[in-house]
Amino acid sequence: MTQEKIKEAASLALTRYLTDHGMRKTPERYTILNHIFSLQGHFTIQALHSHIEDTGYHLSRTTLFNTVALLVAAGLVRRHTFATETPRYERIIGLPHHHHLICTNCGKIREVKDSALDEILSQRRYGKFSPSQIDINIYGLCATCQRRSKSSLRTSK
Repeated sequence: MTQEKIKEAASLALTRYLTDHGMRKTPERYTILNHIFSLQGHFTIQALHSHIEDTGYHLSRTTLFNTVALLVAAGLVRRHTFATETPRYERIIGLPHHHHLICTNCGKIREVKDSALDEILSQRRYGKFSPSQIDINIYGLCATCQRRSKSSLRTSK
């Protein structure tokens, strides 16, 4: 699916959500959605605000926070809180299912696909509970931080 088709699908999904919930279809909501779907990877509210402001479009942080919360509720954006960091967000439409590797030292986040794990999880049953999404976050040290750690151990001897 092309980037334009992804944005179009997201816009249609937002319109459907707003209509179903009797909410207004404001230009700000669609502008924020378009900016989110032009970003790659995870983003913070601050980064998104800066990205939008850099284009000359001005909006309040309150509007931004409320709209991102609405997009999360609509199932278009996912909110992540990795360790004790500021919440990060990512768009859902157009992204393959993935898990996260989070470096506890530098905070770097890497997305990984694991079809074997996804297969196991899709077959798992939880009684009368029906999961709608499963997020797996694996914490540890990235390769760069491991090298730095080994290097600092050698120099301290």
